[in-house]
Amino acid sequence: MTRKKAIFFYIICTFFALAPALCQPRRPPNAQNYSGRKMMPLERDFTILGAELANDMRGGLTVKIFFSEAVDARSVTPVNIAVNGRPLPPVVRFLFAKSRRAVMFKLPMSELKDDGTIDLEMTGIKSFDGREAEKVVITELKAEEKIWLKSL
Repeated sequence: MTRKKAIFFYIICTFFALAPALCQPRRPPNAQNYSGRKMMPLERDFTILGAELANDMRGGLTVKIFFSEAVDARSVTPVNIAVNGRPLPPVVRFLFAKSRRAVMFKLPMSELKDDGTIDLEMTGIKSFDGREAEKVVITELKAEEKIWLKSL
């Protein structure tokens, strides 16, 4: 092998060895890793934006709760959400949007009051970086209705 080929081979090997380190995206210093994503903490307060109540095809109710930023899934438990003054049953399953800014759960139709509404009370729900939302009470949420408490 000639000297030029050896130098060329050395340069190519060095380039391919260093290329991944040089091409890495730069992470902002205050970004946090949450659920496999790099999340930037926001300066605004973590709040509950609103809720939606919809009729399910199977004769139940679907409740969606919207947040101002990603919610910590461990803080959304049946103890933290009350419907008509009673905590949710422990068998309730929570489904989260991919962005973690919305949570959905199902209720039986028997949870409706006589006037066709429900009352929701949410306490102790935290954002991905540990900030807790204020206690929110939504009264008389009707089926097929969306209530917005705040906007972004």
